[in-house]
Amino acid sequence: MNPRTKTLFHFTSSLDTLLRILREGFWPQYCLEDVRWLDDGSTQWRAWPMVSFCDIPISRLHEHTEFYGCYGIGVFREHWESTGLNPVLYVSRDSTVRKFLREVVLDSKDVDDRMRAAAMVMMAYCKPMRGRVYGIEKEKDFYSECEWRFISSAEACSGNFKFFLSEKEFRDQQLLQQANDKRRKDEMLEFRPEDVRYIAVKSRDEVHNVIRFIDTELKHTPEERDLLKTRIIALDELSSDI
Repeated sequence: MNPRTKTLFHFTSSLDTLLRILREGFWPQYCLEDVRWLDDGSTQWRAWPMVSFCDIPISRLHEHTEFYGCYGIGVFREHWESTGLNPVLYVSRDSTVRKFLREVVLDSKDVDDRMRAAAMVMMAYCKPMRGRVYGIEKEKDFYSECEWRFISSAEACSGNFKFFLSEKEFRDQQLLQQANDKRRKDEMLEFRPEDVRYIAVKSRDEVHNVIRFIDTELKHTPEERDLLKTRIIALDELSSDI
């Protein structure tokens, strides 16, 4: 079995969110990440504006959807590499990579804005092999998720909202909403119908809801809408055949 796939999946826990993505595209939102691997003595969490994908084969998707939700879109990876998507660098706590990344990030406090931004972007694409998800105490095996990320550019995160938020800022619901709205306004990640390989829903009953939405809400040509409808899969039926 191929441990990777030519599809990049993005999953959510809400059918409404899936339908909104079909209409508008993906938008970066600030996500609080475990940065204990940096071991800088000042923080355990930072939030980056991102859209996360994975290139897990369909036969292993149940491991991912049980945690992140059963509604998703799979896009052709080769179509989307030009958007700036990049695989996450998984960092082992005792590795030389962690040591030098730590030096780069911490030393960036004493350099110019451009170098500081570069260090923060590098950190945004890093993740520990194992770590915590915010709000859940149990550690998770991140390495098995095969994550790719689209990260808002540091240049775009100017003005009132910087490239990352602290945990305190993330907890401020008004500030968080404003920051997410800003990213949504400036950096939508749109896709064409021909980019889509799968539209995943939890059950067969929901397939008809998605078809109805495609027919009535999407401003595509009839041919493009028909193409999207051929991409719909029900994960509960799929899992019974794996």
